Amino acid sequence: MDHETNSEEHSGEMRVLAEAGLWKPGEDGPAGRPARLELLRGLLELGASPERIIDADARGDLQGLGFDLLLETDDLDLGEMAAAVGMERDELCLLYRHLGVEIEDLQEVRFARNEVDFVNRLRCTMSVFPGETGNEVLQALAAAMSSLAAASIGAFVGAVEPELADGDDELAWNRSITEAGRGALDLVSDMSGLFRHHLRIAIEQQRSAMRHVESRQLSVLAVGFVDLVGYTAEVQDMPVEELVAYTSRFRHRAHDVVTSHGGRLVKHIGDEVMFSAVEPGRACWIGHALIEDFCESVSLPRGGIAYGPLVARHGDLYGPVVNLASRLAETAVPGELLAPAAMAEHTPEGEVGLEPAGRRQLKGFSEPVEVVSVGWVEEP
Repeated sequence: MDHETNSEEHSGEMRVLAEAGLWKPGEDGPAGRPARLELLRGLLELGASPERIIDADARGDLQGLGFDLLLETDDLDLGEMAAAVGMERDELCLLYRHLGVEIEDLQEVRFARNEVDFVNRLRCTMSVFPGETGNEVLQALAAAMSSLAAASIGAFVGAVEPELADGDDELAWNRSITEAGRGALDLVSDMSGLFRHHLRIAIEQQRSAMRHVESRQLSVLAVGFVDLVGYTAEVQDMPVEELVAYTSRFRHRAHDVVTSHGGRLVKHIGDEVMFSAVEPGRACWIGHALIEDFCESVSLPRGGIAYGPLVARHGDLYGPVVNLASRLAETAVPGELLAPAAMAEHTPEGEVGLEPAGRRQLKGFSEPVEVVSVGWVEEP
C-alpha cells in the first residue's frame, strides 16, 4: 500500500482489498490503474464491505456493484413494514406477490420507508374493486413494472455496455451503470403525469367501445394480428447485431403505426403483434400499413382482422372475435390481410377496399368462414 492509500478514511478496508489482489499500485493492468483505486473508494463510500467487493469481482460484477447498492435499503424489515401499514406479515407477503415480488427470505428482505405510503395508498385504491378484480389490477401493475425493468436492463446491456466494455474503463462503466440506474429510479417516481395521459386515452377508448353493448362486461372492438412468415428460418443464422436491429424495427414500427392511428398495441408474441382499435377502418389501416412496411423483408407479413363484442380484462382481449382474427392471420398468405366478409357491414363504402377471398376452414371453427381480403385502405 502507498502512503496516499493509508491516509484514506477506508485505509483498513483498502488494505483488505489490496491483499485480495483488487488493488495493485504501480502494476500494469486494471488493478494497478488510478481508476481502480477511485472505483474501490467509491464503492466503500456507498457502504460496500470489502467482502462484498471481493465477491462481486470474483463474479465479474464489480462494475455494476454501485447500482446494486443503490437498489438496497436498510430501513425496515418485514415485521416493521407490516406493523407500519397495519397488516399481518403473510398478508403483506401476499400483496407483494400480486405485485410480482416474491419475498423468499423473511429475515433479509428490506423495505424503504416510502413504501409505507405506497402500500397505504395502494390498499385504499384497491378497496373500490370487489373480489378478485383488485388483484387483476395489482398483477397488471406487476406485469408493467416487470416489463419496464426488463426492457431497460436489456437495452442498457445490449446497446450501452458493449461500448463501455470495449473502452476497458471500469470506472466509467460503473459510473454509467450507477447514473443510469439512479435516473431510472427518479424517472419512475415522476410518472404520475404520464399515467394520467394513459388513463385518459384508455377511458376514451373504453367508453367508445361500450356504446353499443348491453353488458358492462363486453366491449366492441376491432382486433388485428400481423405476423412474419419465415421469421424462424430467417433468424436461424442471423448475426446477433442484425437480429437486434430486425426485431427492434418490427416492434418500433408496430408501436408507431398503432399508436399514431388511435389503436392500442395489446402485445407482442414473438414475431407477431396484436392490436385493437375502436373503429374497424382504423384497424384495417393499421394492419395494411404494417404489412406494407415489411413486405420487402425476407420474412413476409400477413394478418387478420375481426370486429365485434369481446371481453377486455387483465390488459388483454378475449373471446371468439379474438380467436377469429388470430385464425385469419394464420390462414392468410404472405402479404395478405384477411377479414370476415361481415366486415363490409362495419366499414363505410370508399374507406376500405374489400375483395372476396372465398371460404376458409379455420382451426377451431366447425363451419368454413366466408372471408375478404383488404386490398386498400384510406388513411384515417
